[in-house]
Amino acid sequence: MWSETFKSGNDKLKYTGKVILLVDESCQSQLEFTAMCLQTGDNVTTIGSQTSGADGNVVIFNMVGGYKTQISGVGIFYPDGTETQRKGVKIDIKVKPTIEGVIAGKDEILERAIKFINE
Repeated sequence: MWSETFKSGNDKLKYTGKVILLVDESCQSQLEFTAMCLQTGDNVTTIGSQTSGADGNVVIFNMVGGYKTQISGVGIFYPDGTETQRKGVKIDIKVKPTIEGVIAGKDEILERAIKFINE
């Protein structure tokens, strides 16, 4: 069942400068939820590659044979209903690091963010 329970943002305190949010596959769980909250601000641009899509609480349960497993126990959605689990957070400018960039020691996401700031 869908219900609206929590919203972030505050019209009284606003930062008016540019905010660049960098994400990649290492962002998961609380980091993804924090990114979603930051995205509610004005002038926020998210740059990077797909996050892990593993946000929400963790539920551990026992299985037959003494095995245990874990799953996300709740769905996490944007206000427009877009889900994030298995998909990751919304990205405005997609940048996937390349093998060549990794070998050369480049941070291609950061480089793209710097280019965006200077545009």
